[in-house]
Amino acid sequence: MLATAKAALYPEERADGISLGYQKKHLLRSTDRNPASIRVCPELHSRLAFRGINFMNTDLGIAEKVEGIFCRNVVIYFDRTTQQHLRRKFHRQLRTGGSLFLVDSMMLNDIGVDFTAVGSAVYPKKLNSVFA
Repeated sequence: MLATAKAALYPEERADGISLGYQKKHLLRSTDRNPASIRVCPELHSRLAFRGINFMNTDLGIAEKVEGIFCRNVVIYFDRTTQQHLRRKFHRQLRTGGSLFLVDSMMLNDIGVDFTAVGSAVYPKKLNSVFA
């Protein structure tokens, strides 16, 4: 997964759910149409960091605060206490106005304490939360 994200090269059909405006702004179509592929534009890709993180470490191992954390299909496998610890770690790591992005099926217990749900999987950091 990390290697794919770092390469930023995907089969063209992966863009099917992305609006045409975002596609034109952030994606480049391959000139080689066999296979048809897209690449995330360098301006956007250069602003992203991809790393594996051990959630059991004291912190996430990232020195700077980040705009967003994308976490897919992992937190649901931890017990409630560990989920709460992870929620706090995510909150501390986010900049003011940053957001946590989860998949629809993945809800952190009591996420409303530190985050505000603005969609089924998007949680901006609350400014006045317990951990602010």
